[in-house]
Amino acid sequence: MSESWRLVQEPARATGAANMALDESMAAWVAQGRVPSTLRIYGWSRRTISIGRFQSASDLDLAATQAQGVEVVRRPTGGRALLHAEEVTYALALPRDHALVSGGVLEAYRHISQGLAAALDHLGLQADPLTSRQIPPTPHSAACFEIPSAYEITVGGKKLIGSAQCAREGYVLQHGSIPLAGSQAALVHFLDLEHAAREALGRRIDRKSTSLAWQAATVSGASQEFSWTDVVDALVRGIGNGLGVELIEAHIDPREMEAAGALIRHKYANDAWTYQK
Repeated sequence: MSESWRLVQEPARATGAANMALDESMAAWVAQGRVPSTLRIYGWSRRTISIGRFQSASDLDLAATQAQGVEVVRRPTGGRALLHAEEVTYALALPRDHALVSGGVLEAYRHISQGLAAALDHLGLQADPLTSRQIPPTPHSAACFEIPSAYEITVGGKKLIGSAQCAREGYVLQHGSIPLAGSQAALVHFLDLEHAAREALGRRIDRKSTSLAWQAATVSGASQEFSWTDVVDALVRGIGNGLGVELIEAHIDPREMEAAGALIRHKYANDAWTYQK
């Protein structure tokens, strides 16, 4: 192994605001050299829709999210809306001059996706060959899982892992959703669309995206669901082996957590940030 990274596994699920704040806080600490490059693995305490840094909150039907108790959070990264529910989420923070990410956004996606593809291999699933081809989404689409971006992970032509990235202040942060079960088509019920447009988008998402449970059933012919532990173990092994690093388990530093608390109060739980038009 050429270098050691910090591995942070969060056994307790957190709110969307807390998760985004922790991702940003750890990335800042990585940039400052206070901690090594970090892989954080976590879940969500309730259904949450995360929207991209530059996405308008007007894409959402906020009355529907409030009625259903769905949290809304704005990510520090780009991309479009994701519904977080039954999933394992990863976040990887690296110094901006690290060899894996110094070549730009697409090269960073390519390198990190090699680790994600290796993780699927440990689950007995084969990712499609990585491609730089970018297929334009339906105009004005608000949904991340409608179409894969360059170097995103697909299996059998269907998008399995939705990721987003940002590069700033000395770091590159990439985080992504690995659905255990369910369908991202459920997102359409929280988008500000006419009924016919919702139905059409839901059908497109179902055609073009997948989950681990669906893939397991397809491969094995049985209704199987990978457990949280299965996926976390595969992710740790895949990132470690696929990227040639040693992952050493550690915890978020209390001062790192304190910085995240300030980000929750002033940014991620702040309506002025979340509901930008």
